[in-house]
Amino acid sequence: MPLIYGGLDISKSCTGWGVVGPNLKEAGAWRCPIKAPFHLKRGAIDATYAGDVSDWYSRQFASWLATYRPDVVAIEQPMPGNSSRSKTEVDTSSEWAGQSLKKVEVGGTSFDTTHFLHGLAMEAARICRARNIQTIYVASQTWRGQKGLGIGTPPKSVEPKDRSSWYKKKAKLYAKADGLDLKSGDAAEGFCIATYLRNQREQPHGLFPGLTADG
Repeated sequence: MPLIYGGLDISKSCTGWGVVGPNLKEAGAWRCPIKAPFHLKRGAIDATYAGDVSDWYSRQFASWLATYRPDVVAIEQPMPGNSSRSKTEVDTSSEWAGQSLKKVEVGGTSFDTTHFLHGLAMEAARICRARNIQTIYVASQTWRGQKGLGIGTPPKSVEPKDRSSWYKKKAKLYAKADGLDLKSGDAAEGFCIATYLRNQREQPHGLFPGLTADG
């Protein structure tokens, strides 16, 4: 029988999902309602908070699987964590000798962001596998680079801080061209991940050569 493909673009604040199959194209997003404890410093983690978020998302994942029953699920692979680094810059605001250089923090992903990305991606994979659903991680550059999707990479003129918005805009444009007018960029990316998986499956040497449309 024909297959149903699922895609998940996971983050703590908002996770986009998509499903693609015979006469089926749907996408949406879950916005996590659980807020960080008031006392928690930026970038820090808390086990109770993390547990509550994981429990909430686990129920969303399970309900989604029960509703759409995908045969295969692709989860966007979480990025490896990278700490910020110091860079020496000239302090143009200083008029005093000996104060013309300053240290600034550049780059990096906050620890709490990495903590949730990896933890929730693993939880989604666990729930899929517990239901015997074939599951893969797919890197963002891999699914965005698929020829049929046409997402590609931002031009150099796009500032690093604007790259995420650029990607989401492109995903919404693709979804609209494919019949889904989505307001959420997260939902559009979930849909694109599911579409990537379907396209990959239909290639002669796909990700799961032993899995056929007849099961």
